[in-house]
Amino acid sequence: VPIFDMSGRNVLGFGGRHLEAAHNEDSKENTDQSFVAAKYLNTPETPVFEKKNILFGLHSASTAVDERGNERNSPVPNTDRLPVQSEIPTIVIVEGYFDAITLFSAGVKEVAASMGTALTTSQLKMAVSALGGRGRIVLCLDS
Repeated sequence: VPIFDMSGRNVLGFGGRHLEAAHNEDSKENTDQSFVAAKYLNTPETPVFEKKNILFGLHSASTAVDERGNERNSPVPNTDRLPVQSEIPTIVIVEGYFDAITLFSAGVKEVAASMGTALTTSQLKMAVSALGGRGRIVLCLDS
């Protein structure tokens, strides 16, 4: 999965997720009992790719917030999207990029992910900036 900057034009890194079971005790094929595949694989940390300073999908969420604002002012409703729950511009922040992809696929376009790290002040400031300094941030995090 490519991970873009705020503009959506530049790829900062890549991420992936291991979707199969790392070890099946009933299987005789996996004889190395010590091997456990990583759940997520990301580009290593670099000066350009610092997970603490990235919100996955924020460029798409920002565009969706802008489009939703334009829909509110349009006399013709967009029936391809989930109904507007609030007049307040909102971005939902989830933990991982697959959480964001799942919500986006379900019609929640105003979603960004904290890359599976602790949510940082830098990430919150980015979300506030994407909202133009107005609106709200909803956290939808695992316990």
